[in-house]
Amino acid sequence: MEHSITNWRFQLEVVQQPIHARMSGFGEDRGRRLISPLPFVRLRILDGNKPINIDSIDAGFFILQANLHEFQSGLEVTSMYLIGEKFANGQKLEDTSGNQDIWFVYKDLSVRSDGQFFFEFNLICIGWQGSINLGFMPINVLESVRSNTFTVFSSRTFPGMIDPTPLSRCFAKQGNKIPSRSK
Repeated sequence: MEHSITNWRFQLEVVQQPIHARMSGFGEDRGRRLISPLPFVRLRILDGNKPINIDSIDAGFFILQANLHEFQSGLEVTSMYLIGEKFANGQKLEDTSGNQDIWFVYKDLSVRSDGQFFFEFNLICIGWQGSINLGFMPINVLESVRSNTFTVFSSRTFPGMIDPTPLSRCFAKQGNKIPSRSK
């Protein structure tokens, strides 16, 4: 049976929420401080009320864009304050319970200002079953989800990195290079 992306419903869930970060500087990369823990977002796709078989699709055509928003105003922060990989490709990964889903794993996100923020993640699809969209068709946002609020601290007030989570370790075992603090 041929699947049709136009009939699908998309559900995004921020499973691993960002909690805090140390403010990154405006200098070279060595001053970058990653958000802790890094956000991981799960995508579930439904055809009607029934989950689709993700083995029948190419998860890499699904892209998730991270946009940083200031908590108090809700306004998007200019892109110079969010550094790192703002886009993540979909991957078929198993979670800590052995369930396979499409996941977006952010490995490199830092913020250059202290304060309280949240992410808005926007899902797009850049192609379908081996054919990439070359711009002849519009690329629309299929679904959006917000993270919880997290705090970016100055270097003096930063409480420290969070230990690697079970989900981070699980994804690392599946070949994802997820940065973690040294023990």
